[in-house]
Amino acid sequence: MGVVGLLAASPASVQIEPLSATPTEPVMLRLAEPVAVVELFTSEGCSSCPKADRLLVELAERDDPRLLPLAFHVDYWNRLGWTDPFSDAAYSQRQRAYARTFQSGRVYTPQMIVNGQREFVGSRRHEAQSAIKEALTQSAPAMISLLVTAEEGTATVTYSVEDAPEGTVLNLALVQRHAVQGISRGENAGKTLEHANVVRDFETVATEAGTHTLTIPDGLSLDDITVVAYVQDPETMAMYGAGQADVSTTEANS
Repeated sequence: MGVVGLLAASPASVQIEPLSATPTEPVMLRLAEPVAVVELFTSEGCSSCPKADRLLVELAERDDPRLLPLAFHVDYWNRLGWTDPFSDAAYSQRQRAYARTFQSGRVYTPQMIVNGQREFVGSRRHEAQSAIKEALTQSAPAMISLLVTAEEGTATVTYSVEDAPEGTVLNLALVQRHAVQGISRGENAGKTLEHANVVRDFETVATEAGTHTLTIPDGLSLDDITVVAYVQDPETMAMYGAGQADVSTTEANS
């Protein structure tokens, strides 16, 4: 979607302003409707991450269809005494791909990236507010249609994409809406951490219409999952469209 600006941090007391009224019914996004895909790279083994995790929870609670927050739990903190059960080496590799694109060489937690174009420390509320607001002033060409069904531990995603720029790909993220975890070791020992929109499976596919299967973790209720899809340029990491759908027999467009 839109390119966002990197602004200076403000004190943590600054509150994020509402982006829109909370919808009471599912909302169909119009073609080229702006969205903000917010990727947080975090870890339960990092003492600086709980504040960023709480911020992502607040963003998820907006229930704004234009705002798509995602928590990618990296695995490189696991060696320090606590193995994050949501972590995956693939998410660490995704973060390193951003570092190469940004030519920064910086891989750290918590890191927040909005629409694949600007990054900042994930607990900085004012920067998050500014980046999201600017993203929501941009339009984008791609329109995604999704249908998600589930059976025996898998979610089958049927998708089509209109007007995706040449060379882009479609990311599919199976997301756990909410999680609470008690931490017994490591830097956050003794804390109970709350998470929102935790990515539990992630695949990248071509933008041509198709079907793909994602894995639903054991014990996870279908009511607690959704699938987020977003079009991205793998070279520049810019995003050109996004949307989501719950497990349903009704098609959702974005």
